[in-house]
Amino acid sequence: MLQLPATTALVQVHVPYVIQLLPHLLMCCPQVFGGSLGEEASAGALVLSTDTMRWSSIATNSVHQPPPRLSHAAVAVREKVYIFGGMTIDGHLLNDLWCLDLDNMQWTHCTCYGYTPTPRKGASLCATEDGRRLYLFGGHTGQRLVNDCYYLEVERLMWSQIHPTGTAPEPRENHVAATLGKHMFVAGGCGEAAAAPAGSNLTAGLAALGGAAATATGGAAGGAGRRLNDTHVLGMFTGPAWEQLDDGSWCNNLMWLKQMSVGSVMHGNRLYTLQPNLHEQLTELQVIELTLPEDIERMKTAKRRDQEQVDRLELLEDAAATSNSIQVNWRPPSKNKERITGFKLMVATITGVAREVYQGKALSYTLNNLKPAGEYVFCVKATYDDGSHVWSESKAFNTKT
Repeated sequence: MLQLPATTALVQVHVPYVIQLLPHLLMCCPQVFGGSLGEEASAGALVLSTDTMRWSSIATNSVHQPPPRLSHAAVAVREKVYIFGGMTIDGHLLNDLWCLDLDNMQWTHCTCYGYTPTPRKGASLCATEDGRRLYLFGGHTGQRLVNDCYYLEVERLMWSQIHPTGTAPEPRENHVAATLGKHMFVAGGCGEAAAAPAGSNLTAGLAALGGAAATATGGAAGGAGRRLNDTHVLGMFTGPAWEQLDDGSWCNNLMWLKQMSVGSVMHGNRLYTLQPNLHEQLTELQVIELTLPEDIERMKTAKRRDQEQVDRLELLEDAAATSNSIQVNWRPPSKNKERITGFKLMVATITGVAREVYQGKALSYTLNNLKPAGEYVFCVKATYDDGSHVWSESKAFNTKT
């Protein structure tokens, strides 16, 4: 069971002007491909430098590249960007998979096997931390919205469909999705338009707001429908199972809420949602902090460990490793630990090169930008208020492949 702790917060922020948020900008991916340019679809690729915050075009070296498209799914996995499906400017739906290698700037059309997802637009694509699997959810097939889920084994290029238990999210498109540990989160998007009875308050309200508002609540087949703000999680621990975390009921009665007027993004273990007011200004930021089952167990272990008496500084065995990061933890000797003024963490690679990566008072540190399947040796030093110090024994940890 996933937990929503008491730290869930609704934060008020003030934005002086209206910001139009697009789905591909909410994925926290510094690469963008394709999209609509007025009456044409684009096949261009852009990259955002997070140092200068400037966009620049990517010059690819490929003879073949993806056809121009919009409403496709995309995900960045280390030095590669994958795109799936989408729609051509004349409305033809696609289910092809392409890969852009950012090292040599070449596109590759991926010939996939297995149970390939049907052609669709508005789906989501996300990757596991090790980059071995891509997960595809939802979208619009041209006839209807769907809520099916697939995964791709990247090494074999093999598609498989997932049939989870539990209550699945309602069919949708233009949502966001992200993986965290062994969970996939799905938030927001656009569902089927709710039919309002003639003469109802909703119908009268839309009429008062004018034609633009009525168009925005049209059927999903036409590209516009009911705005969703719910959040669901697909757990993979003992078998895929859906669970609803938030029903998003706050927006159910906002008849003026436009299709693309809510923006959600996952970062770490937090889901951020920008919410508009009646004047379409993004004035509220809702933050939901998620605690995974493995994190709860780790906290229980840490509490038990803190109650133990130890006579030396030691690096702990419960390092949390991904393919490109390692979080190491340590605990000081029980005697005189209140006199410790700080710690210094050193790391060495198999080449023997050692460097300092952290200095401070915390009892853990996460080292990022590491190579997959690499071995790293850590050692920590504690300094006391009289200038004396002690070192821990060295321990080696490996990143995942």
